[in-house]
Parts: sequence; structure tokens; C-alpha cells
Amino acid sequence: MIKHIGFIMDGNRRYAKKQGMSIEEGYRKGMEKFLEFMSFQVKHKLYEASYFALSNDNYIKRPGDEKKVLYKLMEFFCNNEEIDEFIVTNKIYISLKGDIKEITKKEKKISKKKKIFIEKLEKKVKEWNLKNEKYNFKVNIALNYGGQAEILHSLKEILKKVKSGELKENKITEKTIKENLWFCENVAEIIVRPGNASRLSGFMLWDSAYSEIYLTHKLWPELDESDFLKIIEWYKSQKRNFGK
Repeated sequence: MIKHIGFIMDGNRRYAKKQGMSIEEGYRKGMEKFLEFMSFQVKHKLYEASYFALSNDNYIKRPGDEKKVLYKLMEFFCNNEEIDEFIVTNKIYISLKGDIKEITKKEKKISKKKKIFIEKLEKKVKEWNLKNEKYNFKVNIALNYGGQAEILHSLKEILKKVKSGELKENKITEKTIKENLWFCENVAEIIVRPGNASRLSGFMLWDSAYSEIYLTHKLWPELDESDFLKIIEWYKSQKRNFGK
């Protein structure tokens, strides 16, 4: 039984080029696909799904215009009444994973607005989660996220605890590292990589030790419900030995 699937939402720009549309339209299609997959998650009773939305490399290297498009989509996600109703009605808990504080810090330096997009998003997520305290489903959104940065974050948190005396050095285990990761809860049984690329791009590096990797030539906006069901059926045929 699958409890958690991770999706690397790759291929929005290539999809835009392929369809002769603007990059903004390509990202919008990617957002629409994310919302569709949330509905598939509810329909097919998948407890948890994680979506790689923005890597820390994307955040540093992508041009400002592209980041503005992503901010607009986040604002749409926060302000759309249908999305709001869907999340509350289906009792979906939303969790942001990544170095969110770093985005806030950087955006405050360049934004003229009092409230930048990430603060609005955090506020909206908190509002949803208060309503969905007893939730049926969980959706994780990875923003300014990188697997190496996640492990480094965990080590820094552990070091703080050692220095404060909260944790003894000889008590540090793999479990301790896991508990201090951004993805500190359930490990994903499957990580889905669309876009004809056989790499994880830093997604869930610690957790992916025994995750099944599902590759597809389709770009993220091209996936549909039949693909969602194929992923689940494919998983059923895998023999998981966990090193045995």
C-alpha cells in the first residue's frame, strides 16, 4: 500500500516551447497539473504527496522574470476560492519544505510591498491547517529546496542541540538526522521523474535510499490521471528488498 509519492515537477519550460506558448503559460500549465494531481490524490486516497516546486539552484540561477511568474502563481494558489474550498472540504494539510526563511530574507531586501509572496503563502497555509487540524491528506510543497541543503540544515540543528546540552554527541544516529530534516516525516515509497531525465535533481536525497524511482518521457504538464494510476500499478509489481 502506497502512502507517499514524491513528484519532481519538471518540464514546464520545455512544454511551453513544444506548444509554442510563453514560459508564463508553461508554468501556468504546470500549476494546473499540480492542482489536478491533488485531486487525483484525494480521489484515489493517497495519504501524502510531495511536489518539488522550486529548487535552491532554481531560486539562485533563474532570471527575475521567471521568478515573478512563480510568485504570481503562488499568489493565485493563495487567493483562488475554488482551491480554498477544495483544500478545506477534503481536509488537506499543506506543508512547506525548504529554506523558506532565506526567501523571506532576500525578498524583503528587494520588495517594495509590505507583504511579499512567501509571507502571504505561509499565512494562507497556516489558515488552512488550523481549519484542517484533523486532516485526511497531506501535501508537501518544496520551495527553495535542495537535498544537500536539507542534510546541512539537519546537521546544523543537531549541532545547536549538542552545544545547548539538549543532545549528547554519542546519541546522534541516522534517526536523529532524519528527525531534523525538512522532510522529517514519512519517506516516499516512489519518486516520480518526468521529462526524460534519469536524475533526482537533489530531491529527497536522504529519504531516497530505498525509494522506487519512476521515470517517464512525458513532461510534467503532459501527465494525466492514467499516468497517476500507472505509477501505482507499477509500484505493485516492484520487489522491495531493503538491502536483504
